[in-house]
Amino acid sequence: MFLLDEAVAEGEGPVLSVYAEAQRPGELMAVTVERICRIADLPHRQVLVTSVACLREIGVDVVPSIDAGEAVNHHHVVFAEPLAAEQVAEYVKAWNEPVPNPTGGKRRPT
Repeated sequence: MFLLDEAVAEGEGPVLSVYAEAQRPGELMAVTVERICRIADLPHRQVLVTSVACLREIGVDVVPSIDAGEAVNHHHVVFAEPLAAEQVAEYVKAWNEPVPNPTGGKRRPT
């Protein structure tokens, strides 16, 4: 819950950043994930995958948030206030296991 607490302290409310795109008709999920990672220029070597519908089922909202130079597919997952540990647990369970970033991510200096 640390990142959520940090967002609240910064005045953003209980939000977490995600990147989302609609899956195009006939498009394989792997292609959608690659497009999301490429557009967002994600530096991470692994990514987690879920759907907006799955997140909404647990009671969080997903809203576009492209201010501050964010990629066009940047969104905030908005949690209810006051923040409930149960909702955070459901959020964590809503994601699949990590998969390799199809764009490779950015190598960071060691």
